[in-house]
Amino acid sequence: AVEAAFKQGWCARPALLLWLEHQGGGWLPGALRRDVDRALAHDPSGALLRTTVLWAGDKIDRHWLDHLLRKHRAAITADAEAWALAGASFLTQRRHAQAIDWMKDWRQRADVPAWALDNLAYCLRQLLRDQEAAEVTARSLSLEPNNPDAWVWQAVDAARGRDHASLKQRLAQLEASELRPYYRGFRMALQAYQEAVQAGRSGLALRTFAQLKTAAREDKVLRKVLKSLCHRLVAEHTPTWLKPWRWLQFQVGWP
Repeated sequence: AVEAAFKQGWCARPALLLWLEHQGGGWLPGALRRDVDRALAHDPSGALLRTTVLWAGDKIDRHWLDHLLRKHRAAITADAEAWALAGASFLTQRRHAQAIDWMKDWRQRADVPAWALDNLAYCLRQLLRDQEAAEVTARSLSLEPNNPDAWVWQAVDAARGRDHASLKQRLAQLEASELRPYYRGFRMALQAYQEAVQAGRSGLALRTFAQLKTAAREDKVLRKVLKSLCHRLVAEHTPTWLKPWRWLQFQVGWP
């Protein structure tokens, strides 16, 4: 029934995912790939193609996604959602460089969704390519102005660039936003940094930065942001005689 439905151009994604999990029952090696490739040849709406790309990103065997992009590259590239889902699947597998390479034509695509650009910006940040990420984020915001993920990155860049007016504006927007867990640490760090800068007292950020130390060990982007803000607070908002001690406090996480 599922196969008949997608061949007619309609079928819900949960049903397609269930169908995929039940393919490849033959005893010959490669039966699953052959079953899926055969079915994709009769997928007029692209529903199975998009679902398969998403499904491949969740597979432990990374070769599945690579196979799809080799075998069905033209079809995936021509379908805006499938193209975006391929980038998301690379991100799911923590293959950030491959996601960036796959989405390198984002400037030429008029159909790129904002959420795909957010994924690309995240991957660029993970590889510390901040300038390129800022350009991607700006495009994302032009498509979806009410985008808290993008606001976070612009707030980070504003703090690094000493653009305190823009930082204040973005933090005001983020204060009323429901952020995904990953971005909450950045908001905490930026709020503490802003408070310390406004008061001219670097010590006001110590407690928050110490709380984020564990999370920063697991994420190089947060770690880099905290280090940059620490340097700024010690260099510009700490009395000269106190700087060595304050820097030690930030390093070891003593509030």
